[in-house]
Amino acid sequence: MTAVAIALLTRKASLVGPAVGVSALLALLVARLVPADYAVGLGLRLAVAAVCVLLVPGLLVVRLLGRPADPALIVVASFAWSLVTIFVALALTFALDR
Repeated sequence: MTAVAIALLTRKASLVGPAVGVSALLALLVARLVPADYAVGLGLRLAVAAVCVLLVPGLLVVRLLGRPADPALIVVASFAWSLVTIFVALALTFALDR
């Protein structure tokens, strides 16, 4: 690979994290504007909530641990770390429940 291609791939990978975070916030705003009385509005709200729960927490962990070079790996790692985070949070919730 040439140096230009490596620089473009690295730059694209470094923009995936902030892009997912900003797009999740924008999608939340749009979903709140669409009335939930219709199937489209409710479906949009559920889809945005799923993305916020299944990608954003893992994205924070991936950014802390260091990002992979490929943008697709960032999304997959975010999903995996989000599932781990949710599992740990639920395990603590049930373990500490009295």
